[in-house]
Amino acid sequence: MWARELLEHLRPTGRDVRRVVAWLADGVRGTAVLQDDTGTLVAGTRVPLDEALVADLVTGRIASAAWEGEGRHQRLVRVAQPHSAAAGVLAVSRDTPFDRRASDMVTHTAQVVELLLRARESTVAGRRLQRATSDLRLAILQLLMVED
Repeated sequence: MWARELLEHLRPTGRDVRRVVAWLADGVRGTAVLQDDTGTLVAGTRVPLDEALVADLVTGRIASAAWEGEGRHQRLVRVAQPHSAAAGVLAVSRDTPFDRRASDMVTHTAQVVELLLRARESTVAGRRLQRATSDLRLAILQLLMVED
């Protein structure tokens, strides 16, 4: 059931990273956050994270981690960022230990978030290319008009 809901977020009308992170938080009955390699909040609600684990994830030393302390259970997963050696982190925090279902939801959601980030980057690059093409056409037209 949850896998089908997650796939719905890949449809053209549902491609919103913030909505996916909110869906994950609701699905695991916890708090979810997506932050980039600098620690900037991309989506979700900020939660305290172990800085050493985050650093290991961002630099690629590890791909995922589990942490427990202060009555909280957390799962952290590395999320590759387009055109960057560093990565972001998807983290989920909740009061109860992660069962298999919740762990799978976090892992698969991280993969979907990576796809959405790549798609967004491709869309932005496409717009830049269209703008550059338009500017080039205008420049050529202006040159042709000056020639007369």
